[in-house]
Amino acid sequence: ELSLGSQQILEKSIKSHRPLPSEELLSQLWNLIKISEKERNELLKSVAKIFNELPWEIPQKEDLLKINEESQFAAWVLVNGYEVNHFTASVDSHGVPALEDIEKVTNEMKKVGIPMKPEIEGERGTKLRQTSTQAVVLDSSVKEGTKIVTIPWTYAYFEIAERPLLPNPETGKLERFQGFLGGQASQLFKMTQLK
Repeated sequence: ELSLGSQQILEKSIKSHRPLPSEELLSQLWNLIKISEKERNELLKSVAKIFNELPWEIPQKEDLLKINEESQFAAWVLVNGYEVNHFTASVDSHGVPALEDIEKVTNEMKKVGIPMKPEIEGERGTKLRQTSTQAVVLDSSVKEGTKIVTIPWTYAYFEIAERPLLPNPETGKLERFQGFLGGQASQLFKMTQLK
């Protein structure tokens, strides 16, 4: 669905993608309990590298800025690779009455100085309410020609979700909604947009 120019930027990155994990590495993961502790430690380093290093060449700054105009999330992936975009915590699952709803959790986070999204998505009594911290901004590597420079770019955020027990209309049993609501989710993904 992206423009031809954005598709070409992504195709250029994908062409420089490092080799996929080897059959040997996948076999070691499959047989983890059968290998020695030393082998498991080495395997952990190899697997961590897959997720901690950019899987393609560092993008050109002009490409990153161009694709960001069309798709902020595509630009985020181009500069962050397989890094984690966000984590989610459910206020309904920790069993701490003082923090039993999203407003209480958000207020406590604000009190200790955590920058939060100004609003909560979803109305009280609905199956899903969400908010989040502001995304962390880190120095990210990009290329200007052949020179590697850094620019500030968003990284990850911490999402807070409230999924109260509500009666299932078909069974009458109390259940928690386990899905996501598109409109609310897209609002949260905007947390990684550069202002």
